[in-house]
Amino acid sequence: MTKKDFFIIIIRLFGLYTLIGILFNIIPMNFAFLWEIQQPFIILSATLSILIPIGLFLLLIFKADNIVQLLKLDKGFDTKTINLGNLDAKTILKISILILGGLLLIDNLPLFLKSILSALEIRTHGGNPPKHFNFNWLVTFLKTVIGYLFITYYDHIARQLLKTKNID
Repeated sequence: MTKKDFFIIIIRLFGLYTLIGILFNIIPMNFAFLWEIQQPFIILSATLSILIPIGLFLLLIFKADNIVQLLKLDKGFDTKTINLGNLDAKTILKISILILGGLLLIDNLPLFLKSILSALEIRTHGGNPPKHFNFNWLVTFLKTVIGYLFITYYDHIARQLLKTKNID
C-alpha cells in the first residue's frame, strides 16, 4: 500500500466520524436552538453551522486524494510504500470501522440502558420524564444501533468507502 492510499483511508475515516458527529451532535443541537429562538439571524447562523460540517464531511469522503495532494502528506518519506505485512487497504478500513462501531456501542449502550431504567423508575413513581429526556434516549439509542450496524456491516461499509476511489 502506498502512503498516499494510507492517508486517503485515514482522511475518509475522519469523514465517517464527522458524519456521526453531524447527525448526533450538530444537527440536534441546532434544531433545539432553533426551536427556542426563531429570529432570522439565528436561523441563518444555525443553517450555516449545519451546512459547513456537512461540506467538511463531503470534502473528507469524496476529495480525500485532493487533500493528500494539497497538504503533501505523502511527500518526505524514504519509501513510497508502507509495509504492513498482509494487510491491504480494505483490511485496514475494516478494522477501523470495527473499532469505530465498537466505540460507539461501548460508549452509548450503558447510557441507553440507564435511560431505559430511569424512564421505568420515573413512570413507576407516577411521574412523566422531562421533554429533553426522550431526546437523549433517542440519540443514545440511535448511536447504539449505528455502532451495532458498523460492527455487523463493516465489510459493506469498507467496500462503499473504497468505491469512491479505487484503492487496493
